[in-house]
Amino acid sequence: MHGPERVALVTFSVFAASCALLGAGLALEACGGDGASGTTGRRVTLHTQARPAKEPRSTFTNGVGWTVTLTKATVAMASVAYFDGEPIFSRAAAPRTRGRDPLRGLLGLRSAHAHPGHYVAGDAMGELTTPATLDLFAGTTRLADGAGVSGTYQSARFTYGAGDHGVVVAVEGAAQSGATTLRFQATAALSDVLDSYGEPSLEGCAFTSADVEADGTVVIAIDPTVWLDQVDFTDVKPTADGSPSDLAGTIAFKGFARGLKKGAGFVFSYVTP
Repeated sequence: MHGPERVALVTFSVFAASCALLGAGLALEACGGDGASGTTGRRVTLHTQARPAKEPRSTFTNGVGWTVTLTKATVAMASVAYFDGEPIFSRAAAPRTRGRDPLRGLLGLRSAHAHPGHYVAGDAMGELTTPATLDLFAGTTRLADGAGVSGTYQSARFTYGAGDHGVVVAVEGAAQSGATTLRFQATAALSDVLDSYGEPSLEGCAFTSADVEADGTVVIAIDPTVWLDQVDFTDVKPTADGSPSDLAGTIAFKGFARGLKKGAGFVFSYVTP
C-alpha cells in the first residue's frame, strides 16, 4: 500500500473509532440521564415523619449542671434535603470529587460543596419543600411526601422556617440547680439561627446510611435537649408571680441560640414500608 493510500486508511480508522466512542457515550447518557434506570437515579417517593428523639417530658441534666424538664417544644421547618456525602461530624478526610448530580433535570437540585477540609454534601438525593410546624409533644407527625432518587443517603440539610408570627423555635419548661428553681420560656426567630453564610440551615446532619432503592419513609428524629445543653440559667430572674421567665436578652438565651445551630439535634433515617 502506497503512502497516500495508507494515510487515508489511518485517517478513516481514527475517525470511525471516534464516532464509535461518541455513539457509546451518547447511548449511556440516554440510558442513565433521565433518572429512570440504572443503579442510581430511579425516582422514589419519600414519605416523611417527624418525631421527638426521646420522651420530650423527660428530665435531663444539661452540660452546665442545670436539671431541665421541658413542657413545650415546637420547631418550624421550611425544607429538608438529603445528600450522599458523609455527615459533617464524621468527616476528617479531604473532600471527594463528585460526579454528575443524579437529580439535575429531575428535581432541580444542585450538588452542594464546601471549602476543602469541611463538610462536602456531594450529590443531592432528595428533598421535601413543604413547610410545617412540628410540635414535639404531639408525638409523631406525618409530613408531606418528598421526592428523591435511588442511591446512598448519608447526610441531610434541615432548613428552619419562619413559623407563625415569625417564631422558629419555642420552648417552655423548668430548670433547677441547687436551691434555685425557675420556670422559663424562649422563642427564636430566623435571625437567631443563621449560619455563617446567612442561611437558616443546618448542614451535614446525620442520615443513618441507607441504600434507598424503593419508596419508603424518611424519619426525622428531633432532640430538643441539644438546644438547651449549654444554657446557663444563672442570670435568669424568677418572676414575682411564678410565670415563666423569658430568656430574651440573657446569657442563657445566647446558649439557647448556639444550641439551635447544632446539627446533632436532627437525625434522619430511612425505613421501607
